[in-house]
Amino acid sequence: MDTNGTVTAIKAGNAVITASIDEGRVKATCKVTVTSGTAVESILLSEHSVTKNMGDLFTLSYTITPDTASIKDVIWSSSNKNVVMASSDGKLLALKAGTSNVTVKTVDGSYSDTVKITVQDKAGYKLFTLPAELDMIEESAFEGNIFTHITLDSKLRVVREKAFSNCSDMIYVFIPDSVVYIADNAFSNSPKVILGCRKNSYALRYAKENGIRYFIIE
Repeated sequence: MDTNGTVTAIKAGNAVITASIDEGRVKATCKVTVTSGTAVESILLSEHSVTKNMGDLFTLSYTITPDTASIKDVIWSSSNKNVVMASSDGKLLALKAGTSNVTVKTVDGSYSDTVKITVQDKAGYKLFTLPAELDMIEESAFEGNIFTHITLDSKLRVVREKAFSNCSDMIYVFIPDSVVYIADNAFSNSPKVILGCRKNSYALRYAKENGIRYFIIE
């Protein structure tokens, strides 16, 4: 460590760095751990131009060099979240027609690579936003509807039986954290549906327990 406070990692181990003023009467400490291992040198996506259909939920493969790199964690991001959404677990959702550049970046070294994703609309985008004053969707309220995308308001708490059943065109439904109950058959016979939900939410647990595809909103 030099007089300007710059710390240089020399070898693996632990060290406690102390800064003091007023002749040592005021101090602050910081524990620093230096790990041994192999650093990332690059990351390369397997594809750099991809075409998907609206509603596709997918992942992209990539290679980190060297293969022996110690830290292989990556971060995904999308330049246009209205077209393609990216989650921290590497899932990508083709939300609506358009293009977006999706980037994967290594945590170690911040190396990155980008793919251009074009989303095609073969179903006909139809959005419905639930009125803000509703706190419950009644039984069969949207059964057999023609909407492809539905956004539920943050005041919603309950989704009753068959509320979104038999919706062959329905692709994506965003469910807010406020929801505390969804009937088991609320999405029955709606094979394309993907539930957008937050981490640790009731909606996420519901999707997992009922075998419904989901996408975690960061």
